[in-house]
Amino acid sequence: MPWIEGANPNEETFDPEEWGTALGSFVRACREVPGMDGPVTTHGRGGPLTALDDWVREWTGRADPTQVSRDAVLAVWADALDAPAYVGEPRWFHGDLHEGNLLVRDGRLAAVIDWGCAGRGDPAIELNAMWGYVPPSAAQVYRDAVGLDEAAYRRARGYALAPAISGWTYYRDTAPETSQGALETVQRLNASLDD
Repeated sequence: MPWIEGANPNEETFDPEEWGTALGSFVRACREVPGMDGPVTTHGRGGPLTALDDWVREWTGRADPTQVSRDAVLAVWADALDAPAYVGEPRWFHGDLHEGNLLVRDGRLAAVIDWGCAGRGDPAIELNAMWGYVPPSAAQVYRDAVGLDEAAYRRARGYALAPAISGWTYYRDTAPETSQGALETVQRLNASLDD
């Protein structure tokens, strides 16, 4: 692999609107790549949300109810499960779009790296970055650039919730910064039901 010059983005070095637009355009381009008989995800990122139901309920039960309402978490989850399922052709996704996997150079997105979570499945998985890694100021721009419907937006909240609710508790003692980021994602997801 060639070395790609660049730095990880942050809101001080990369314009949030550019972040949302460029990353959304990248996601759309991935979605249009032919399937080429690549494996289809059946569990986890981009797979059916119903396969994650036991996981989400287990980790919600372990969550600290003094920091987040378990009822609110389960309301987000129920809404994601109630959203119309994706029935189209499985689409390619990166599956791990966070600032550590993005490189910017001269104020523009230069590369998306670390394809270890890539696969084919529900394209809604890429919208989950709205509550975790895309700056809040760029979230709507990103959503518009990705160009998926309301049902995908609702499913995406479920894809974002599953790793966040577990990561918050699992990493509390061993990786506090990761745990805090996951908690903030859960809080944003809870607030998003009122949007």
